[in-house]
Amino acid sequence: MIYFFLILIACFGGFYFYLAQKLDNQRKQVIAVNKENEVLKEKCSKESFKYTNLYVKYMEPEYSTGEVSKNCNMYIAPLEESPVLVKLSYPCKFNVLVKAEVNHKLWYEISLLGSVTTNSRGWIKSEDLALNKFINGHETE
Repeated sequence: MIYFFLILIACFGGFYFYLAQKLDNQRKQVIAVNKENEVLKEKCSKESFKYTNLYVKYMEPEYSTGEVSKNCNMYIAPLEESPVLVKLSYPCKFNVLVKAEVNHKLWYEISLLGSVTTNSRGWIKSEDLALNKFINGHETE
């Protein structure tokens, strides 16, 4: 009977030691994640205040269609720091929706032609585009 209690106490001691190690590992992981979180918060706060005076002037686009002239990115917003929706690696055609001057750079909001509707609308810098103008119903360069 004494052996049974000794074995039982040894089992509980081993189980306690196992759980204490797991708890210690969890604490170390929480500390590491907190440090990484603080670094990311600091990085985000520095980037978010990058634009104190944001200048946006919307204009009626003089072009109605065009195509991408080179490999470029299509952004979710007319800022180079905004997330990239699509990396366009081939010339593709689009409709021009809006023209905007953002901090003295021209951007166009476009809608890609095709049957795909996911990530098909976004902003591209003017230097990445070849635009076509419609005059009297005929397309010109």
